[in-house]
Amino acid sequence: MNQQHSSTIRTLFLFIGLFLTSWTRADITAQWSSDVVIPGEQTYLLLIESDGTPIGLSKAPYVSGMTLEAQGSGRINQPNNPNGYASLMVIGARADKPGSITIPPLEVQTQSGKTVTVAVPPLTVCPFDQVQWKDDPIPYGILWYARNKEPYVMQPLDVVLKLYIPRQIQDWKLPPLQGTGLSVSRFSQVMLDFMPAPVAQTSKGIWRALTWHGTITPLREGDTSIKGSIIMYVPTETNRPSFIMQTLQPYELPLSGLSLRALPLPLNAPAGYANAVGEFSIKADTDARDLSANELVSVRITVSGQGNLDQLTCPDISDPAQWKLNPPNKIENRDAMGNLQSVTFQLNIRPTEEVPGIPAFTMSYFDPQAREYKTIGTRPIALPWKASADTMSGPAGSGSTAPPPAGAVPVEELVDIYDLPPAETIRERISIPNYWLWICYIPTLALLAYLGTRTWLRWRNTSIAQRQRLAELKNISSIRDSVPFLRALGAYIEAHIPRDRMNDSLEQILKQRDEEAFKPDTHATALSHDQRNGMLHAVKTAVRSMAALALMALAALDSISQAQDSPADKSYKAGQYSQAISQYEQALREIDGTGANPARFHYGIGNANYRLNKPGHAALAYARALEHNPALKEAAANLAFIQRKEGAITPNLSAQEEWITWMPYRSLLPIAIVSGAILTAGISLLMLTRRRKALTVTVSTLAGLVLVLSLANYIYYPHLPDTLTAAERYYVLEATPARTSADPSGSPVIQLTPSTPLIVLAKRGAWTYIETFTGTRGWVATKDIASVAP
Repeated sequence: MNQQHSSTIRTLFLFIGLFLTSWTRADITAQWSSDVVIPGEQTYLLLIESDGTPIGLSKAPYVSGMTLEAQGSGRINQPNNPNGYASLMVIGARADKPGSITIPPLEVQTQSGKTVTVAVPPLTVCPFDQVQWKDDPIPYGILWYARNKEPYVMQPLDVVLKLYIPRQIQDWKLPPLQGTGLSVSRFSQVMLDFMPAPVAQTSKGIWRALTWHGTITPLREGDTSIKGSIIMYVPTETNRPSFIMQTLQPYELPLSGLSLRALPLPLNAPAGYANAVGEFSIKADTDARDLSANELVSVRITVSGQGNLDQLTCPDISDPAQWKLNPPNKIENRDAMGNLQSVTFQLNIRPTEEVPGIPAFTMSYFDPQAREYKTIGTRPIALPWKASADTMSGPAGSGSTAPPPAGAVPVEELVDIYDLPPAETIRERISIPNYWLWICYIPTLALLAYLGTRTWLRWRNTSIAQRQRLAELKNISSIRDSVPFLRALGAYIEAHIPRDRMNDSLEQILKQRDEEAFKPDTHATALSHDQRNGMLHAVKTAVRSMAALALMALAALDSISQAQDSPADKSYKAGQYSQAISQYEQALREIDGTGANPARFHYGIGNANYRLNKPGHAALAYARALEHNPALKEAAANLAFIQRKEGAITPNLSAQEEWITWMPYRSLLPIAIVSGAILTAGISLLMLTRRRKALTVTVSTLAGLVLVLSLANYIYYPHLPDTLTAAERYYVLEATPARTSADPSGSPVIQLTPSTPLIVLAKRGAWTYIETFTGTRGWVATKDIASVAP
């Protein structure tokens, strides 16, 4: 009894210690906005508190050869941070002499009053003569910096590019850099919108300091180089008769390259070496609790360290003969600042015979510090072997004589789904006539008719000014004398046609007007009838083209606005998937009244969840996107891909059912409605008039045939997920077993993989009674499934 009490007390003190540790913990880091500068260049030391609580500097240290001054504090957005933001304190710094400057640790105070000591990375100050200065046609300076000028082949190398440009230049662009014998990642510019742009005060003047960070990787031994150009937009002024017009003149200027010498890798590479260079560690884990023949097991292999993490391939399994492997899914793990810290390989494997557990995974890499190859591996994971009636217990091809659970998909079929491409279907063997696709154009034609009517009404209401201009032009055409005609036509051109819409014909008319109508001699050359008509035609064409361009500009506004990436799309493209999900969900909450279709936002949520290795959540999002827009073929393709990859339990269709499901279920009823409307309209026309009788009878007959076929297809459509409403349709979010009772101790009936569609039959507390589309029933935890209806 005393022993039990002492164990409880120790556990209680352990939880209290962990709580106090997490409560007092302050994760504060220090980094430079640019850790490479020249004497006299301004840079910023950023103190970042990831929890988002305010921080302050108790005392600024004194550093010889450098000036430090607090600039302010606030918050910054951090997409990879769970809070979404972090507290920030900015300290301005300016070095006076070259060298490596080390700043002593700073004492930072948190909101709770605790003082935290923060280490500051060193600052590299390059000599002024390392800057390569150019003077034609614009003065600017170039500085390349790499800590290692002789990296090994396939060893990533961080490179800093510095540019010093005149302060009056406000806009610039760095095109992709080109490498010879090496790969070049995208160089990203360091921009602090909340602080003044850094400047460098030198003997040559005051310059705007620009900084880019990038990574290069040598691909072969020997001399390699990187080069490129910079585009600067220089403001220029042009004098006009009544104003001064300022424009930006682009200048593309060359960048002197950076040369490196790549060292070759030693020849004694171990077997299985796959160009990994750096220093790494590896671990593996799984959620599986037991193993069974041909039952999929998900394994996560995480590789951490420094080196070419982004180029690593999945480590090798140590015993491949006893396992069947599916292609891995690679996930990059980044810190709050977006730096790559590790990569995780999500791998689905299944044993082909009885094994004691998951074997080790190994990888070989070259350590450039030790200058030798190393091999590391994960620890084997021991798991018990489970022999059941629905798994093979002997050699391949021999199985238990006991049938699988009622309605369950046979194991052999699940293996085919996991390991083999989908079997060739009747739809792929026999080509469907293309003229059936014209049925889909019926709503489009109605929409075009509506748009054409609306456009014509808009043109009629907005073309009053144009008709007035044409009427004025008609009055000019009635002038018989050439001189008054030329004067009136020239004045009309100058008054109604902008300078940028002038063409050669109009310029010629103005030139002839100046030569003929303003001569000292009053005897001007008479214009022929063809000349007058040609002039009037040129002017009319210009006036009408102006109106057409105005309508085209109005029609293009929507497409322009839609072409711009939303903040959620930008986060997704930047790899910030968690933030992208939050932004898509926020857009869904704000969608009321905007007229936007939610399908696109659900589709984005699905893509982001898939990148985060959440296939069940991704499938649910794709299903919700299809609920709002059944024609979103990308969502349908992604949903089908995930279900094939995860081995979801989906309906098995016969050859007849494949024919019936050729047309999507949700398209049948709209087609029947439209066909019925066309049939009714055709019968009405035949009762009113006999004109074009043959055409009307043909269209009505085809519409009636389509109506009958679509209604029959709708009635006899197989029982698929699409035939249910959103509230009736559920998807598995996490892998879970279906049990015989609403209790964790219930015997498993079947293992449900993520993205499997379900039908809910009843609910009891934290458990739900479900049925798969193959007829298997069982109880699952409610938290592991979700409805398509949000």
